[in-house]
Amino acid sequence: MGTITDKQMNSKPGKSVWLTEDAPRGCGRFMARILKSGDRLFYFRYTNSQGERVFLPVGNYDQSGKDGLTLREARTKAGELSRLYQAGIRDLREYLEAEEDARKAAHEAEMARLLAEREAAEAEKARQAARKTVKELFEHWADIDLKNRKDGGAEVRRLFEKDVLPKIGQLAVEDVKKGNVTEVVDAQLSRGVTRMAKLRRV
Repeated sequence: MGTITDKQMNSKPGKSVWLTEDAPRGCGRFMARILKSGDRLFYFRYTNSQGERVFLPVGNYDQSGKDGLTLREARTKAGELSRLYQAGIRDLREYLEAEEDARKAAHEAEMARLLAEREAAEAEKARQAARKTVKELFEHWADIDLKNRKDGGAEVRRLFEKDVLPKIGQLAVEDVKKGNVTEVVDAQLSRGVTRMAKLRRV
């Protein structure tokens, strides 16, 4: 009984021994076990709702804290378990397992949400990439039709590159609105380009 010390935890008793710290009745007990093999383990002992004595593992001992828990860290964890126990949670093992399951479920749900968002974003990106812009549609038209004209489509290209493409060339064709076309036509009319403007108003 008493308080467990690092000196006790580092001792070599030659046989497996239990160390137990004092605690008021109904609070559970912080305990340590030194095995003959050299392993040093921490436990929180309590009595569950069935009246059974349970030794709940807290962690391995390592004085440096690098490969396990220091004595202070283990005692702090045991204190947290004791507070839960005193609050009326008698089946601590089951309670902690349920909490861990809930944490994992919440994590998996969050990962699924993030994956769905990423897939939706990628799908939208692919959809946007698949949409032809006005410039791309013009180049397609130029390649299959304008190049066969007498001037190779030079005049039409000049007009498009001057009035159309700078204003709406980067818009997806399906996003072009009447207002966009009106802006192009008005720019041509202001320069006296009536023939092309009239064609676009039709």
